[in-house]
Amino acid sequence: MSYPCEHEQLFALFGSRKWNDRHRAVVEALSDPHADALLAQMLDVARYSDNVEIAVQLGDLRGDAGTAALRRAVDVTGPQTRDLRCAALLALAKRCGSDATPWLRDALEARDVAVKDYAVIGLAGAGDDRAWSQVADRLRTLLQRGSKTFEPSEVLMAVAYLARHIGANMERRRELIDLVRTRWSTLRVDERLWFDRYWPEALPGGPAAETVRPPDRDAIQAWARDPLFGRAMPP
Repeated sequence: MSYPCEHEQLFALFGSRKWNDRHRAVVEALSDPHADALLAQMLDVARYSDNVEIAVQLGDLRGDAGTAALRRAVDVTGPQTRDLRCAALLALAKRCGSDATPWLRDALEARDVAVKDYAVIGLAGAGDDRAWSQVADRLRTLLQRGSKTFEPSEVLMAVAYLARHIGANMERRRELIDLVRTRWSTLRVDERLWFDRYWPEALPGGPAAETVRPPDRDAIQAWARDPLFGRAMPP
C-alpha cells in the first residue's frame, strides 16, 4: 500500500515491530487533520495487538474512509477477530448513529454470540426501528436460555432497543410485554430492578398490555449509551 509523502514516515513507524513505535504512530495520526483516513488505512493493516484500539478511536471520528474500514473490520473472519468485530460495531453505532442500523442488524446473523450482543448494544444506543423483528427474535432466544453474567445485560439491552421503538404499535407492545412477563422468572435480580426503575408497568401483574404506556425513550437510550458510547480515552 502506498501513502502520500508527508505520511510515509508515519506509516513506517506504524510498521515497526515495537509496540511503542506503533502506539506513537496512532497518537500522531489522531492529531493529524486527516486522522479518519489515516486510522482507516492503519486499521486495514493493523496486527491483532493494535486493531481494537484503532477501531475504538475511529468511533469518535467522522469520514467515509473510517466508516468503510470499520465495515470491513466487521466482516473479518478467523481466530482472534472477535474483539475487533465487536469494537467495530460499536464504533459504527457511535459515529453513524441510526444510519448504522442495517449493518448492526446484519451482525445479528453472526455465529459469534459476542458479536450479536455488541450489535444489540449498538442498536440500543443508536439504532432506529429497522431491526425490531430481529432483536425480538434475539430476546426470545436469550430468555429461553436464561440470562448470563454478561455486563451490560444482553437481555436488558435488547429490551431497551425494543421498548424505545414500540411507540403506538400495539402489536409490538403486546409482543414485548408478553415476552417479559412470561419469562420473568429467568431474569436476574438486577434485571428486575431495571424494570422497577425504567418501566414498572411492564412487570407481571401490571395493567393489560394494551394499556401499558411506553417507557421514557430518552432515559432508556441514555442508560444504553452509558458508558460505552462515551468518548474514548486517548491511546
